[in-house]
Amino acid sequence: MLLFCKHCGLLLPAHQTVCPRCGTPAPQSSAPADQPLYASTAPQPSAAPTEGPRYQAAAPKKRGPMGLAGYFGSLLLFAVPVVGLIFMLIWSVSDRVRPERHRLAQAYLIRTVIFSALLLVAALVFSAIMSNIAYRMVYYPYYF
Repeated sequence: MLLFCKHCGLLLPAHQTVCPRCGTPAPQSSAPADQPLYASTAPQPSAAPTEGPRYQAAAPKKRGPMGLAGYFGSLLLFAVPVVGLIFMLIWSVSDRVRPERHRLAQAYLIRTVIFSALLLVAALVFSAIMSNIAYRMVYYPYYF
């Protein structure tokens, strides 16, 4: 018969008299010794203790802050023309990356958009000035 510890809820090994986890004496089996284990009735889930989980949950890994190499590597990756833009876009919208890298990608994306807009405005102003200069250099003789 399957036995559970009444204190911690651990499934006890066969013919165990004491719980190996907490040391509580095992409940006495009322089933005859010749009854096979598969024919026994297991306790219902409501009979399990409600104190908490029967196992130790694995603590999530805590990563330290991103170091200088992480920042430098991210910035070098952002400098690569197409690949950097793809990583910048993915990291700036994804929540599955480190928070520091997420914020860095968002800041670098904003910086790239502002820089591109300023570069476009400068190119338009430069082309307007150059076309005006080229237009004035053309000599149109007028005969009176």
